[in-house]
Amino acid sequence: MIYIIIVYKGRKYCDIGINEMDTIKQILEKFYNEIKINEKERFYTKEKVIFKNGDTTLNGDEASLNKTAGDMGLNDDDTLELLRTEEINAGKNN
Repeated sequence: MIYIIIVYKGRKYCDIGINEMDTIKQILEKFYNEIKINEKERFYTKEKVIFKNGDTTLNGDEASLNKTAGDMGLNDDDTLELLRTEEINAGKNN
């Protein structure tokens, strides 16, 4: 079991337990279950949310969602960040 930290809306959610064979989509699903987020607000693709490990985007495309924690090299106490694109105005011209 690997325990990671996810930062979402400025809060740290510690000790999210994942397995090495969990996909990025499954990791997001576990996190959404942890914070009891509504089904309608669960997003996975980079158009709606950006899921980052440092400078690396974990959900860069549809195929990335099927990569495992082992494939991505996630380790204990890695801090991942989840950002909603609407909150950072990604892709909007002012």
